[in-house]
Amino acid sequence: MSILVQEVRIRNFRSLRSINVTLEPLTLLVGANNSGKTSFLRALELSLGVGRKYVSKEDIYISPNEQIINKNEAIIDILIVPIDEQFNRCMNFNDAWNEHFGTLLQFDISERQFLAVRTKIEFNSIKNEFVISQEALDFWYDDPEQLYEAKSVRGAQVTRRILEKLPLFFMDAQRDMIKDLKESSSYWSKLASDIDLDNADISRIERILNKLNEIILEKSDVLNHIKSNLTQLNEIASGTEQGVQITPLTRKLRDLNRGIDILYQDNGSESFPLNYHGMGTRSWATLLTFRSYCSWVLKKNEESSIPFSPLLALEEPEAHLHPHAQRHIFQQISEFEGQKIVSTHSPYIVSQGNISSIRYFCKKNSECKVTQIDLTNLSGEDLRKINREVMHTRGELLFSRGIVLFEGETEEQALPIFFQKHFNKHPYELGFSFIGVGGKGARYLPFLRIAEGLNIDWFIFSDGEVDVISELDSVIRSLGKSIDDNNVIKIDQGLNFEKIMTRDYKNELQSVIIESKINAAVNDQHRTALEREWSGKEFSDDEVLEELRNGKTKYGPLIAKKLIEIDDPDRRIPPKIKDLFVQIGSKIGM
Repeated sequence: MSILVQEVRIRNFRSLRSINVTLEPLTLLVGANNSGKTSFLRALELSLGVGRKYVSKEDIYISPNEQIINKNEAIIDILIVPIDEQFNRCMNFNDAWNEHFGTLLQFDISERQFLAVRTKIEFNSIKNEFVISQEALDFWYDDPEQLYEAKSVRGAQVTRRILEKLPLFFMDAQRDMIKDLKESSSYWSKLASDIDLDNADISRIERILNKLNEIILEKSDVLNHIKSNLTQLNEIASGTEQGVQITPLTRKLRDLNRGIDILYQDNGSESFPLNYHGMGTRSWATLLTFRSYCSWVLKKNEESSIPFSPLLALEEPEAHLHPHAQRHIFQQISEFEGQKIVSTHSPYIVSQGNISSIRYFCKKNSECKVTQIDLTNLSGEDLRKINREVMHTRGELLFSRGIVLFEGETEEQALPIFFQKHFNKHPYELGFSFIGVGGKGARYLPFLRIAEGLNIDWFIFSDGEVDVISELDSVIRSLGKSIDDNNVIKIDQGLNFEKIMTRDYKNELQSVIIESKINAAVNDQHRTALEREWSGKEFSDDEVLEELRNGKTKYGPLIAKKLIEIDDPDRRIPPKIKDLFVQIGSKIGM
């Protein structure tokens, strides 16, 4: 790969009112459903796709209070640059690309070559429809806000001949190999219809096929019986006796792909056609066929010494696949030839990618926003911690609307239950993840760097001990934030979660501990003995704390479920936790 689509700037396409996205050799698009990932891929398909391009009025962005106006237009700008074998930008395109692009190429202020292609979607009042035009730009401004200052190069219309050598091949999430075997427009049919034989071989094989058809018809009484009845069509249609032919086998090699089937044998079982297998196998087969098509087209172009660099856009390659298969398919995608752009909802796929390759899509009001992590000031150790503590174990963070961070296991078990009680919705329904960082101070930093870099709303529910607050303050200040911001909720000074619960809910905690002890009985006789031992027992504060410390994961959900059933509604959620939820509610409008 000697060229790269390095940046895409989109204005007024679908939900993408104004976004600027830099791309890597392999870029991962993450974010919740309906956040703009598919719209981004469709915009790229309009610019570089090889198929027929059609735009409707629904493809033009309008604000919530705006009515559709035919004079609205959309713009998709792409920057194409030369790169070396290490994927670093270099000064000039090679000779083949120089010759291919010709006068469309321009130079930036550093004398580096580039090609900037603008795809403009405008309403044509004469045709009464939106039309697409493409042209080369004379400059690529570093500041995206100067997008409209770039002018087209005189006489530099970007033709199909130019773009067909850097085509985008798009595979959406609704894929099924069985469907592809039947559709003439699928990548399978495009590949299988070209069997790549010379004319002499084609003629010889077709003579054999015709002879086989004759033999089958000669030997089959059933087929002859059918044919004799179908000849009655001649009385209506042609009036001859030659109007009906039955061909058990295809007679023309160009039609061979219509009858091809794929058999798959799994773990020594009998071979079965793909339609007998599950959607996971069929989806995977579709992706591998997609790779086959792209690599075959690349091979053909390389043999003819024609410059060629495909872009492969894949939507949710993990669909229907189990976690281990999702990890495996990422490795296969990495080996695909060409630049790759992959949208995914899989933490297993994201965990294997580079942090620099992640682009986070989210919806703010009616607009899509795209962010990425700034790695400029991060050391190798910083990146290692992010990979180890976030990417490899907490990948769901990348798909969250917001995250709540805290130190301990008790909070991790209890807070989601209180959240559901307060908002009457499970945290996942609102796109929130509750994450225990497993310690204080610096343990927060990798999570906060991801959240800050991707513009994900974050909240901290912190213990109030002096050393904990001191370390947390240092971490938050390193990000340019203040520990006194509303998204940091601190338990009363000197206390932690267990201590504040013991102070305010000792009776309820005693009840939970006693019930837990008694419910551990293995039979009725044992239960009777435990009831005698524990019923009515009074605990000191230290004894309650000791029980909570020794059973963090056990008592967290039991305590929360006990508290939310308290008769007094004002006590059902502890005050500091309620403060946390009020801040979350103000952020998400609930």
